[in-house]
Amino acid sequence: NTISFNTAINGSDIVAYTIPAENQLTLSGLAVKGAEIQVLNALGQVINLPVNYQFESAEIDLSALPNGYYMYKVIKNGQIIQAKSFIREIR
Repeated sequence: NTISFNTAINGSDIVAYTIPAENQLTLSGLAVKGAEIQVLNALGQVINLPVNYQFESAEIDLSALPNGYYMYKVIKNGQIIQAKSFIREIR
């Protein structure tokens, strides 16, 4: 259920749900621990959103975003370990 730009480094094993996302996108997996999460709009601009980090997951608050196509990046030790697109859709 994701669109186009999808990249993952071997061993990252990060799962994103729920897609399409309404008010929250959750990233889950061991690689999330200690990582930086970025959300980008369709123009590639980084959007500052609240991220709630748990032990092996991160919940991104999307409530301030309009419907549309976005991308998230998981960055660890200066390297992008996963970059995937998602849809923000309020029904």
